Amino acid sequence: MKTKKMIKEYFNYFLENYLDLTIIAILGIIISRFINIFMVNTLGLRIIPSLLNLFLAIIVTPTICSLIELEIYYSKIWKRNFNLNEMINRLDSNIIYISVYKTINILLWSLLFVIPGIIKYLEYSRAIFIYHRDPSLLNSEIFKMSKEQINGHEKDLLIHTIIMSFITGLIVSIAKNLSISLLYYIASAITFSLLVVVNPIFQSKIRMPEKKRESDI
Repeated sequence: MKTKKMIKEYFNYFLENYLDLTIIAILGIIISRFINIFMVNTLGLRIIPSLLNLFLAIIVTPTICSLIELEIYYSKIWKRNFNLNEMINRLDSNIIYISVYKTINILLWSLLFVIPGIIKYLEYSRAIFIYHRDPSLLNSEIFKMSKEQINGHEKDLLIHTIIMSFITGLIVSIAKNLSISLLYYIASAITFSLLVVVNPIFQSKIRMPEKKRESDI
């Protein structure tokens, strides 16, 4: 895949759907920040925000990201705009499980060294799309198929992610240096929105193998 063309497509998608994507990100930031301030300043509870942040980082945020990725993926394939209702309606227990499993494994592998964590991120990058296309698959089959299907595309996905991370990192750094809280939160929301579009749009370019029919088994 041509990197320059893909980067342009990521930005174009964001610009076409920036309102929905940014609103989701801003709401997440505001809710998380409000709960932290309320727990510490009002109730004087300091351990609860830490536990809450852990809960958000391992369960809530990965699940929301998976739902957003699925909606972006299908909006690209079906050539339509981002639809918040469609995104919410896709939520089920297995999407939560896959999201949490991916996150925990990537974190654990990252503890060994950064590179194993990156490898796991790339290997699991198609898992949520494979599951949603065929919910009858076992979780072990989903992650195995994800590893097989991304084979040969890892380098391109990694390069695109690094480039977008660098660009969004600059946006946040500039906003932070201006010392304007509102601007920083908006920049953080835009950063999240830009990063979350990379994987689903990239995956939409990779053809999904046909389902096996019962007569083929």
